[in-house]
Amino acid sequence: MTMRLRLLSIAFGAISVPAVGQEANQSFCQHLAPQIRLHPVPADPKSGAVVWKTDTASVGMHLFGGAAITRVSVSPLDKTNAAEFVRLEKACDITPKGATCHLEGPATFEIKTRRFEASVTMAAGERADVDVRNTVILCRDDPH
Repeated sequence: MTMRLRLLSIAFGAISVPAVGQEANQSFCQHLAPQIRLHPVPADPKSGAVVWKTDTASVGMHLFGGAAITRVSVSPLDKTNAAEFVRLEKACDITPKGATCHLEGPATFEIKTRRFEASVTMAAGERADVDVRNTVILCRDDPH
C-alpha cells in the first residue's frame, strides 16, 4: 500500500512540473535555474535587476578545500554561419577568478561543472550575463 502511494505521488509530481524550457515567457536565467540549481537573490537596489546564484562547491570542498572546474561554451544555432562563430567567440572572457560571458542570442549556452551540466537556447535578441567566480555562478538577465 505504501509503495502504491509513493508511485502515485511521484506520478502527480511529474505531471505538475513543467518541462525545462517549455515556458516561453521565462527569461534565460529562469531557464538555466533548474538545471544548475540557481536561486534568485534580492534585487540590486541600483538597477533593480534580479541576480540568480548557485555555489557548485560541496560541503567537503568548503571544509577541506579542493579544486573545481567549470566549463562554459557558447555556440551558434546555425552551425554553418561562420560570422556567428566569430561573434560568439568573443562572448566569454577569462577573469582572474573565473570567466564572464556577455550573451546575446540566438545562441546555445552550455555550462558544465562537477555536479551539473546544462544547455539553454537563447532566442534572437535575448541577452544575459553569466559570471563564474571560483565555485559561484551568477546569472543576470538583460531586459535590453
